Amino acid sequence: MRDPASAAKRVIITQCLSLAIGLTVIIWGSIAGKTPLIILGFVLVAVAAGMIGVGVWLLRRAREGRV
Repeated sequence: MRDPASAAKRVIITQCLSLAIGLTVIIWGSIAGKTPLIILGFVLVAVAAGMIGVGVWLLRRAREGRV
């Protein structure tokens, strides 16, 4: 069985990359003047931020031994 702490760290790292992609899409949409890209970027950032929160919550639970 996988270590819950390493799985939580993997979630955090993956979603940090998603956050960077979302910010890149926002910048790209701003430069190109395309509103749909800006909206997509904000959606990606919001989802990635929420998943980072879930990863941090899982990491805390794993360190407390409650998983």
